[in-house]
Amino acid sequence: MPSYEAVPVQSGATYSFLITSNGGSNGKSSWFEMVNATGIDCASFWITPFLQSTNQRTLIDIGLGSAASEVILIADFMYFAGNASNQGAVFNAQVNADIPTGTRIAVRIQQDVAFDPVHISLMLIGDSTEGLAAPTTYGAFTSGVTTGTSVDPGAVANTKGLYSQITTATGAAHKYITACFGDRTNPTTVGYWAMDVAIGSAASEVIIIPDLKLRGNSGLQAYMHGSNYWEVDEIPDSTRLAVRGASTVNAGGARLIDCILIAGEVPAAPIVSTESVAVF
Repeated sequence: MPSYEAVPVQSGATYSFLITSNGGSNGKSSWFEMVNATGIDCASFWITPFLQSTNQRTLIDIGLGSAASEVILIADFMYFAGNASNQGAVFNAQVNADIPTGTRIAVRIQQDVAFDPVHISLMLIGDSTEGLAAPTTYGAFTSGVTTGTSVDPGAVANTKGLYSQITTATGAAHKYITACFGDRTNPTTVGYWAMDVAIGSAASEVIIIPDLKLRGNSGLQAYMHGSNYWEVDEIPDSTRLAVRGASTVNAGGARLIDCILIAGEVPAAPIVSTESVAVF
């Protein structure tokens, strides 16, 4: 059985770290230390964000190393929250990446509205580190905006729309994908989405993950599941990634979905879970 390390450890009223985007609107914040030195080796971990405010788009960087010398391990993990009174959903997302024992972990964020705090916590899964390459994030837009790649299910409800290209070519071979979804504009009605992740050239795409289910809500204005972890057959280096979807919603901006794909290698040891959990 693997061991686990919670970051932060609950102490008094501390359950997660509250990070503020002091980088201004659509700018990266300063790095915030989450733990000075990890107590276990790990090759995978979970990220749990929760927005303090409402109606916000957030991209999260996880960095390793000493202060002022952080090296990004996970870039632009995407979390969108809605504008309901309960401030959106909590999404737990798994990624695979080596973090040796004794490592300092820091986090920084980018948001489309400055100075809106977001809660972040991690759960490290104990496993010997294996020299995994850092995962690669595809489809993020960070210059002057905070968003992912727009995917349009199209004007015909319940019918798959055209593919949106997430990247023309992967930068490495990959064995897993963490797919992050969010709302480009707030949904105006309750709706359902089914998203396909595919590889291959335009008009010749091959689906590798079919029908990832999302549910939008006009009150919550966030999506279940906001992020999903999936192991896949090896995706070769220089492979095109694309995403398409179908939706019960066919009205203009309300049907649009933002998508970011984080892809990397898989540790030799079994992964604890292959699906994220969304809690409302």
